[in-house]
Amino acid sequence: MKVGVFAMSRRGVAVIEHLAAHYPDKIGYVVIAGDASVQNDYVESIRSIAHAAHLPVFERGGPAQNLPEVCARLAVAWRWMLPVNTANPLIVFHDSLLPRYRGFAPLVCALINGEAQIGVTALLGGDSYDSGPILTQESVNITYPLSIATAIEAICPCYTRVVDSVMQRLKQEDLTSFPQSEADATYSLWRDADDYRINWHVEAAQVARFIDATGFPYLGAWTAAEGKPYRVLASTALPEARIENRMPGKIFRVEGGFPIVVCGRGLLRLDRIVTEGTAMSVLPWPKLRTRFT
Repeated sequence: MKVGVFAMSRRGVAVIEHLAAHYPDKIGYVVIAGDASVQNDYVESIRSIAHAAHLPVFERGGPAQNLPEVCARLAVAWRWMLPVNTANPLIVFHDSLLPRYRGFAPLVCALINGEAQIGVTALLGGDSYDSGPILTQESVNITYPLSIATAIEAICPCYTRVVDSVMQRLKQEDLTSFPQSEADATYSLWRDADDYRINWHVEAAQVARFIDATGFPYLGAWTAAEGKPYRVLASTALPEARIENRMPGKIFRVEGGFPIVVCGRGLLRLDRIVTEGTAMSVLPWPKLRTRFT
């Protein structure tokens, strides 16, 4: 019994480390891929772990090579559809408690929405993404404020427990599953650069969660002022003020060099702002009469 693993991101590191430590003779190959849309795609970390364990490593999009025969394929944080067949079933590890948050960047979406519980689902791959029958799930309770980096670390143990369950079931040749409830299914859309832009018209607590959810290893939330883009990397939601002519995005006041911005409801203090493409802080903020758009 050997499995093939398609792995990306910090979750992929956790899974490959666990498999290499506990099931080294059960890994037929590892397929890796980079991701230019994040600050750290962990591709070199996965490669190093696999090489240290003397595992065959293949690159997505590399020279055409025949992958070794395996009894199943595991897709961990993998961004592309893989063919489905009965000879070596595809088992997908998804960053949500399905059927909620099918699709792209489900953990980011869950954090923005303020979910109290996050987790991982192992499911059988199908023709429609993230809709196949469920093999097993693991969850963890969370509280806010919470950065995406901390949330990822919180679910890594969920990944290793799910991996253990899947490996034991493969050994027993028992992939018994249960169907998802279509009535309860929700979806998380793909994200691009525009989706990192802050919407000042929502409440301050949601903007703060958005900033935390799109930080490292992602590029960070952004906004613009006087035609210049800025990344907002940390913030604090503050109590409401009674503003008669509410204009979301305007600076309400500057305290200790930190701009306090009017949101659709509530106020938000921007605790860390850098110029786009750099790590250079622009604090203390120099100008009260500023509108972030």
